[in-house]
Amino acid sequence: MIMVAVKLYDTLPGYVVGYDSQSGITAQVEEGTTYEDLFGTLRLSPEEARLIIVQRVSRKARDTIGDYEDRSFFVPIAGG
Repeated sequence: MIMVAVKLYDTLPGYVVGYDSQSGITAQVEEGTTYEDLFGTLRLSPEEARLIIVQRVSRKARDTIGDYEDRSFFVPIAGG
């Protein structure tokens, strides 16, 4: 099992009951779990949580979760 620490930004914290914006949320997942799987565990919409940053590098939803320190999920924002 891997302990996954996640920080959520923009509108995403509203989807996770009891989310603490200071400390984020921690989930325990099996090895081989993808970020897409984690979205389901956290009840996040993959259409909204499309920007995944791990150790300052962008990841894809189908990438396997590794044993990294920092994970952040963002909603992509369009500017005008």
